[in-house]
Amino acid sequence: MSSKKLFHTALKIIQKNFGTVATWHKENNTSALATVLFKSPSKTHEIGEIDYNIESYTMEYNEDDFPSMMDLVMKGELQEVTIEGTRFYVRSCTRKFDGSTIYATLNLITT
Repeated sequence: MSSKKLFHTALKIIQKNFGTVATWHKENNTSALATVLFKSPSKTHEIGEIDYNIESYTMEYNEDDFPSMMDLVMKGELQEVTIEGTRFYVRSCTRKFDGSTIYATLNLITT
C-alpha cells in the first residue's frame, strides 16, 4: 500500500472516530455534508501529555468531500460552512503533504 493511500485510510478512520459533521453551503441553496476534523480555540487539545491550544478555528477535510471548495476560496469567493451549529467563513485553504487533505482556516460569523 502506498504511503498516500495509507495516510488517506488513516485520516478516514480518525475522522470516523473523532470527526464532526460539517455542512458546506454552496451556490443555489445547495449544500454538501462531510465529516471533518474541527479544532476550536475554545477547546484545549491534548497531544501526548501536553495541552495544545490552537489560535484559530480550523478544519481538515478530504478534497473529495468538498470538491472545488479550495479553488473557490483561492479565487477569493466567500464560502460558508456550519460546524456544531456554528457558522464560519472559510478564510484560507492549503493542501497538506499527501495532496488530497485540505487544511482550512475559519472565521466565526458573528452576525
